[in-house]
Amino acid sequence: MVKKRKNNGRNKKGRGHVKPIRCSNCSRCTPKDKAIKRFTIRNMVESAAIRMFMVLASRSFSSRISFGFGLWTRANKTGDISDASVFADYTVPKMYLKLQYCVSCAIHGKIVRVRSRVGRRNRAPPPRVRYNKDGKKVVPTQAKTPTA
Repeated sequence: MVKKRKNNGRNKKGRGHVKPIRCSNCSRCTPKDKAIKRFTIRNMVESAAIRMFMVLASRSFSSRISFGFGLWTRANKTGDISDASVFADYTVPKMYLKLQYCVSCAIHGKIVRVRSRVGRRNRAPPPRVRYNKDGKKVVPTQAKTPTA
């Protein structure tokens, strides 16, 4: 019988059984080696709340207010939440999430895509998108061209 994938859609190799995990989306039990795993980093404070905080900070307070434990400086409209903070070098806390999906949720959520028979043979990861300091995309093939 024809095999659809070289690894049968799993990363089990010599193991007989792998413990199941729960899908982050639908809570379906799926083997840990078959699940599609993605690690995401998000801000704990959503961007709309940061913008609202900035608008309120720029309207309602004078330029410098002392609370006894530090100075509160008024934020510029072009600044960020660190400008409006009591602490000089405040960074917004981040959430580190490991999301594990079953195959059907990963396809439905466009985390992975269905590929043709020839495309399934390609085991290489997709090319990563890189950005330079200006925030523009850098294509690795164009970046390596020598300038003489």
